[in-house]
Amino acid sequence: MLASRKSPVHRMGAPDRGGLDPAGSTPCGSGHDCEGRGILQIGDLEMANVLLTESCVRACPYCFAKQYMAGAASREISWENLIYVLDFLDRSKNDRVTYLGGEPTLHPEFSRFVLYTLDRGFRITVFTSGVVSEATLASMTNCLMGVPAEKLHFICNLNQPSLSPDAELASIHRFLNTFGRRTGPGYTLYQVDFDLKFLVDYVARFSLSKDLRLGLAHPIPGQGNACISAAELSVVARRLANCIPLFEVAGIRPHFDCGMPHCLFDDAELSAFCRLTGCPPRFTCDPPIDIGPDLSVWPCFPLHGCDSKSLHDFNNLSDVVEFFKQTQERLRSDRGGVLPACRACVLRDGGTCGGGCVAHLVQRQ
Repeated sequence: MLASRKSPVHRMGAPDRGGLDPAGSTPCGSGHDCEGRGILQIGDLEMANVLLTESCVRACPYCFAKQYMAGAASREISWENLIYVLDFLDRSKNDRVTYLGGEPTLHPEFSRFVLYTLDRGFRITVFTSGVVSEATLASMTNCLMGVPAEKLHFICNLNQPSLSPDAELASIHRFLNTFGRRTGPGYTLYQVDFDLKFLVDYVARFSLSKDLRLGLAHPIPGQGNACISAAELSVVARRLANCIPLFEVAGIRPHFDCGMPHCLFDDAELSAFCRLTGCPPRFTCDPPIDIGPDLSVWPCFPLHGCDSKSLHDFNNLSDVVEFFKQTQERLRSDRGGVLPACRACVLRDGGTCGGGCVAHLVQRQ
């Protein structure tokens, strides 16, 4: 029997409560796995990404959600739907949640949502651009500064400073000056001629976590976003490998988000990345589940249009993950991997490598 569409309201007064109970905290800065350092290794756990709002403050050329955002009248998640999601995760025995958008801090209830979620016993990661108004930052500082870092962690997706207007940069710097010690840097690779030196400066300047999330911009069907093509993956891999000395000197721990085929790197490079991070790079992707403000669910934005369902259609998060994992497996079975060599690859057959992002396979329809 499927879960009821109605969810009991848990202490609606909770957002106004006082201090937090630190019991049950872990050493992990974000509630994520990877030797307790606050960086998520895809596949280590079932992920739930909750879109608080579809509004954004930037127009990044690589944006994976542009088409989805454009089709909406800036929807925001309601208290009722947020509580339903947290009840669902609680039922699923999952105590970790990721808030994103759009820009999640644009939601007028952002700070209250975070406090309520913490009061429910969840650990939170917030993906942000760092472009936060002074009024919102003041509210966040007042409400959230006292929260233990192991319960609330930010990942700030940073663009090359030369791409941002002065006012946007000033806003990002204000955010990082305030929350930098509980923030990890993120960077999206969407051009082959990227330069990561500015990230090293930001880590030192704002006391950011040295765990760097590296994401690949993937092609979104019908969107025409800036991204790394299959033919450019090897060029990106070489440039990343050339960054190893920079990472070593600065103590940066680079983590691949998803979409990198294993064969792009030789054994020496794989060993160097493992030495830097303390854990081997992952080249597989168990689908992270995105939950929209209206409780629609999909397995990351590249597959948003393939098999979008409702959270009400499932009993728990494991059922959602399994459903969309089968969707991915069908695509991989029918169309191979991102590179021609993927079809006959023993690493792909053995589950060591996923064969790159399925977004490229959707493009082949």
